[in-house]
Formats: sequence, structure tokens, C-alpha cells
Amino acid sequence: MTFGKYAIVRVLAIVAGLVSNTALAEDSVLTPLKTIYQGDLMRDKEPFSERLQALHEAALQRSQELEGPVSGLDFDYAVNGQDFEAGLSASVQYEVTSQSDNAANVTVTFRNFEPQTLRYDLVKDGNSWLVDDVECLSPNCDWVLSELYAQGAAQTE
Repeated sequence: MTFGKYAIVRVLAIVAGLVSNTALAEDSVLTPLKTIYQGDLMRDKEPFSERLQALHEAALQRSQELEGPVSGLDFDYAVNGQDFEAGLSASVQYEVTSQSDNAANVTVTFRNFEPQTLRYDLVKDGNSWLVDDVECLSPNCDWVLSELYAQGAAQTE
């Protein structure tokens, strides 16, 4: 009878370890997104992949050359707006919709004056997950962040 009790405890410990490891794997994918949506939503640096960071910097450089915001980039992509309402961070929900060793898709939903849905494409760089693109899936919204950055960098006036 003693063997049975220990066997059950051991099986439960193994199952708990598997659940814990699964949660840890999911949390690591969510780390850059939780960085974006924590607290007051003010960020010093975006957790972007090298590709998206290069597009971002090119658009910023063009914005400085034009001495104003480039077309289509006068809002915060993370909240799909110029402003955000109090309590937005508390409304954020994450759903990992696909994940492999080096890529993942996460849908983020939240309320910013109205329901919002964004899909984040993430890539793994070493041990870190980074945002490689963002697409707005909300109604009446059809932007993809990398495309906005590329258009902004190419803007002539």
C-alpha cells in the first residue's frame, strides 16, 4: 500500500512538472508582449526583431528628414490609437495561436475605447523572443506594422 501512495505522489509531481514546463515555455513567448502592455504603456525600446527594428529606424529617420510624422505612423501600434484609456493594461489577454522552436503567433485582445485585436508574429533570437510584425485584426482596421514602416521610410513628402 505504501508503494501505491508514493507512486501516486510521484506521478502527480511529474504531471505538475510538465504543466509547469509548458507554462514556462508559453511565458517566454509572451515576455516581449507583457513588456509592451505592462503598467502605463510607456516604452523606452521596442522588443523588435532585427528586421522590424531596421524598418522602424528607417521610418524614424525619414520622419526626422521630413520634420514630422510619416504618413500612417502617427499612432501607437500597441494600442491602435494615439491615446489609451485608463485600465487598458488590465484588459489585455494573450492567446498563443501557434508556436514552433523559432516562430510564434500570439493574438492580443484588449479594450482601448472599443475592443481591439492585434496579431503578433514573433521570432526567436538566441534565447529571446522578439516581435517580427504586428497586424491589426480589429474591425475597420487593415494595417501591418512592417508595411507602415516600409511606406514611411519611402515617403517623399
